[in-house]
Amino acid sequence: MMTKPLKAIYGCRDNSHDLLFWEGDSPLPPELLGLTDKPGGYVTPKEKWWPAINCGPVGNWWALWSIEPDLDAPRSGMVKSTVLLWELDKIPQVHFLEEFIYQLVNHEECKPPHSSLLQSVANKLICSDNILAIEADKTLPLLIAQLWEKLWGEARKEFSVRSAFTPPQSLVRAKLPTFYYVPASVLNQWYLPNVSLINSTTTTEPSRATNYLINRAENDSILHQLLLNCSELTGDLKVLNKLGRAADNIDRFRANSTLTNAIVALRALIACSPSPDKAKDIKNELLSSIKMLMVSEGDASDILTMCNLSSDAVPKGAMPQVELSNWIEHNLIALGHEDLNKYFERALPGKSMQWWSQSVVNGIGTLVNKPEISEHILFWLSIVHFQKTFLRLSSVRQDLEQMLFERAKTSDMTADSLMALEQFSISQEWAKLHAWAVFNLYDEDQVYKKQRNSMPNWTEGVPFIVQSLSHRHAINLLRDSAFSPFIDLLAERSLREPSILSYIDITEQDALRVWQKQLSTGGLFYPPNIEKEDFLAKLCDNLQVNLLSIVFERVSEEISEYLLSNADRGKVWSQLDSTKSKILAENMARKVVANPQALLKLNDSEPYLINALKTHIAGNTYIDASFVLSYLSQNISHHENDVLILIKKINSKCLSNHANILGNIIFEKRWNKVANGLFKSSYGWMPETPHFKPTIEACSELLDSTNTFWFSFYTGKSTQHHRNEIIKRFSEVCANIAYDRLDSIWLKAGGNASKLKNHGTELDKWLHAASEAEKGALKRGLIDLLEVLMDEYPHNRQLSEVNHILSTRN
Repeated sequence: MMTKPLKAIYGCRDNSHDLLFWEGDSPLPPELLGLTDKPGGYVTPKEKWWPAINCGPVGNWWALWSIEPDLDAPRSGMVKSTVLLWELDKIPQVHFLEEFIYQLVNHEECKPPHSSLLQSVANKLICSDNILAIEADKTLPLLIAQLWEKLWGEARKEFSVRSAFTPPQSLVRAKLPTFYYVPASVLNQWYLPNVSLINSTTTTEPSRATNYLINRAENDSILHQLLLNCSELTGDLKVLNKLGRAADNIDRFRANSTLTNAIVALRALIACSPSPDKAKDIKNELLSSIKMLMVSEGDASDILTMCNLSSDAVPKGAMPQVELSNWIEHNLIALGHEDLNKYFERALPGKSMQWWSQSVVNGIGTLVNKPEISEHILFWLSIVHFQKTFLRLSSVRQDLEQMLFERAKTSDMTADSLMALEQFSISQEWAKLHAWAVFNLYDEDQVYKKQRNSMPNWTEGVPFIVQSLSHRHAINLLRDSAFSPFIDLLAERSLREPSILSYIDITEQDALRVWQKQLSTGGLFYPPNIEKEDFLAKLCDNLQVNLLSIVFERVSEEISEYLLSNADRGKVWSQLDSTKSKILAENMARKVVANPQALLKLNDSEPYLINALKTHIAGNTYIDASFVLSYLSQNISHHENDVLILIKKINSKCLSNHANILGNIIFEKRWNKVANGLFKSSYGWMPETPHFKPTIEACSELLDSTNTFWFSFYTGKSTQHHRNEIIKRFSEVCANIAYDRLDSIWLKAGGNASKLKNHGTELDKWLHAASEAEKGALKRGLIDLLEVLMDEYPHNRQLSEVNHILSTRN
């Protein structure tokens, strides 16, 4: 049923334009008063510009009106307008306007427009953003009627036409009518930017959307289907252009099924049908193709263009999320730096659709955990956008830092990349990777400080720094108290690179610890290119530290010879406990045994060394003469009994060159007991140590009177025999071997018992008997007694000696 309009008439009242008639009940929109007045501007008086058909929404109404000169008005220039009004919500049901236009305009004043004009106008309205101005002629009323028939409901509600003489002051498209029509005489005023002019001679190649609208080309099934599924079919005719382009893109894809064409078609389709329930079949068709094509020919630029495709506009789960993650996993490492930056940036929150961003992140998450691409991951981590993406990964392998660190050691990066990696390592507390970054970024004297101040677990990166710094800078680390736990690392490096020891100063505690640690595991004792004596001097000044036992044994071996010639050994002894003192003393003693001349300035304040030398003496049957001379010449306390024992251990074969020197030492030390004891074993009948005779000669002044006599006797220096000394010597021997047999021996020798002494010691008795024998109590004196004794004791050496003396006397 046709909706009938209400009628209103505007015209002259009281010399002004006013509402003259209105058949409705509600008041009319006030703006209609101005719209129904004569258009502003000027045309030539002879030009016929009416009837001026206008239409369009006015308030809650949609109006169609005609403006004509009011020849009955009291003054010229007045117009009369007849208006037909429909409620705005009901105007879509008005399918034809021609009947109503004829109510406003005579048939004779209307002329059907040429089809090319209708197409040109429709094409501009659909495809152009410019303001449209049409040259006014008799075809205009029916042009409006014919165009109206082609419009859908919302387009009819917004459709508006204005007659105008001059362009409006504002050319804002949203506030202007669908088009203007302008008298020919003033058309030249409309040659303006953003204004398109059309007249009856204008021809245009119609677009697909224009053809569909004007010709009702329902055989265009794609466009028709899109129009039916369009979620945003507003009153703007340009929506048809969007639909037309979408249809073109779909046709292009079906003719040439490339990934690019599929994405472009899907994007256009989503723009027309953003609802997931609209155009589902076509969307699924395109998405299925996209998934397959991503595998075979996915280009980086194509994949990137999908980042703003909304998953809300397609059926749930239809987006190629899995395929995108797989594509990232297999193709990302092949992209150039520029493309990588684009991907990493688009993967950030808010920079792309969530489905795309998360799929990329998922693909990166798989890549990150692959050891074989650690070199790429390392480089990517120097890119700020990737760092932010990395933080979104749900999980990474526990050994990722170690994997990256191992790769980094063979990588080369720019300073900017290293700086970015340095900061990111701090945020992740990747101490090893941070150590590598700062080592390659800063001067060596800054590296350790940068590492120490970086993160709570900074020490995890110290081993790399220890192994990487130059020798001098590595040793300088010892001056930091926090470095103490890593001394072993430095010691291990010194085993491989001994020259690093050239930079240590063992007067510093930690440097000494490094030195002793490497020494204990087979390292060098003496650092290369170092003065050994200076090194030993410093070492001796620092023996108070807690050296390892195995190290001290080696140290004591090396410093022994040096200390033997050092007058200030007391300082060294004061640093050592009993155990270490004994070890050192034993090594020094061995050095003395090997080179007796090395022993200098031994004194009683060195009991450990003295005892070690005594131990050597006690443990050997024969001792080198040079050792004895060196030992006895030292300024220490000696017991003469010990000295005598020591001297007698000298091998006779090596004494000849030292006998006189030994005697001089005995004489200088005033060792009387030694001289007399040595005499007794060196002279007489079958002496025990005859090789010491030169020694006795050098110290003979120390002999007592008896030994002096006998010395003179044996050396042939005495001019007469001393009877009393012979009697004394004989009595001493007899009292020793036959102390209780004097009576029987005296009688066997032919003596009278009354001549013997009955009291006193055995020696006194024998002295008395020997004296009586010499005085004549026995015929041949002592010889008679001696013969009896030698019969009793034929193998006694002392008796043989006395016999020798008596025989030489006679």
